[in-house]
Amino acid sequence: MEDLGRRVAAGAAWMVALRFASRFLGVASMLVLARLLTPEDFGLVALATTVAALIDIASEFNFDLALIRDRGAGRAEYDTAWTLIILKCAALAVVLAALAAPAAAFFDDARLEAIFWILAGCVLFEGFGNIGTVDFRRDLEIAKEFRFHLFGRLAQVGVAVSLAFWFRDWRALVAGIVARYVALFVASWTMSAYRPRLSLARWRELVHFSKWVLVNNGLGYLRERIDQLVVGKFLGPAPLGLYAMAQEIADLPTSELAQPVARAAYPGYARIAHEPARLAQGYLDSLAMLLAVTLPAAVGIALLADPLVRVLLGAKWLETVPLIGALVLYGVLRTASTLAGPLFLAMGRVRIEPALLALYLALLVPLLFVLVERLGLMGAVVALTICAAVNLVLTLLIVGRLLRLSLRRVAGAVWRTTVATAIMAMVVGWLERQLGDPVLELAAGVGCGALSYGAILFALWWAVGRPAGAERTLLAQLAALPVGGSVGRLLAVARR
Repeated sequence: MEDLGRRVAAGAAWMVALRFASRFLGVASMLVLARLLTPEDFGLVALATTVAALIDIASEFNFDLALIRDRGAGRAEYDTAWTLIILKCAALAVVLAALAAPAAAFFDDARLEAIFWILAGCVLFEGFGNIGTVDFRRDLEIAKEFRFHLFGRLAQVGVAVSLAFWFRDWRALVAGIVARYVALFVASWTMSAYRPRLSLARWRELVHFSKWVLVNNGLGYLRERIDQLVVGKFLGPAPLGLYAMAQEIADLPTSELAQPVARAAYPGYARIAHEPARLAQGYLDSLAMLLAVTLPAAVGIALLADPLVRVLLGAKWLETVPLIGALVLYGVLRTASTLAGPLFLAMGRVRIEPALLALYLALLVPLLFVLVERLGLMGAVVALTICAAVNLVLTLLIVGRLLRLSLRRVAGAVWRTTVATAIMAMVVGWLERQLGDPVLELAAGVGCGALSYGAILFALWWAVGRPAGAERTLLAQLAALPVGGSVGRLLAVARR
């Protein structure tokens, strides 16, 4: 029988590789937009989408998770989920429209009213997307899941960048958001053969499962966005634009690597939740794979923040450099706890993550109000980092207790990644001191950093007997790529 624990790690690795292509597209568009638009434009749209997402998450039951977890779910469950989503989106659209004028007055910017009305229309449209796309994750069809979201990203990037040359303001960003909603709607009906019908036959069962998911989503959203709301209120759109851009760059390993891994891991965890030993190994494999990719990427971003901003964004974004370096530590701490949420949900322990999030917010909110007022943008970073560190310690203790995993066993799965990253950091830091040109610093740092990290990681793995772990999974994924028969055979030999 195929080891599903290994499939979780392999599927997660493939998702990460696929997301690299998507993220490259997003980063390329961000670089163009950053030169055409101002921090204030980014901050304005960030304010509107943050408030809209807060309302959305407050009504988000994640019925797709219930369908994934229930292997016996059929037409009745799917049609009920689709109907409930339509009703939810219609109610959300009404709320957004009603808040348009008050939000513009609260943040003292009349442009927000139009943005809220546009977002209300987008959300209403989103509700009629095809629920059949849930099967992409339910059946671990990662390629379809990737292509589905890629359509949305392509539409958003293409429209936003094209119109940025014309409008030269926030309207290009809003037009990109509209294009993404339209593209996802079209893709959902063309990629899935399922044709839902209106029904509320199973609403009790779906709502019963999802009520704790709703609580968890609301708290999780506040964790992700409360800092931007506080910064926007206290410091205004322009500082918020700088802060949001710094987060966008520093958070790349988490938003584009860790979160896709978590999405890929949950269906696999759900299938082996009744087998503790396999679930524990699957969690370790996924965690090792996750950190093997995100940890060096995060450290590299911190070390190369200055040349990266100078070369890719331009002088008007230089104030983001210290923020990027500081935010990376927060991102690493948060990434290490990313897989706990899908694990708790798959095990039916739906109250654990909401409790952890509530504790996190109880500490974060007062810290934000105090530190942002005293330290400005850096105060928000300090508050986030303190809370992420506390949350990670508690998360690892709970996971260890549930899976009977010792800290020594967890450390054994990730120590090679940690050592290789530390050596890579020394190499990149030394190179940066030798070079005086930002372009050379960025090119040499990325190239030598990747080579040194990969060489040290696989040398350590080979030295300890090539055990099962992240390195073996990485080699398996690389060997599957169409890079030529000789390379594939060489990688296959290395895995043996």
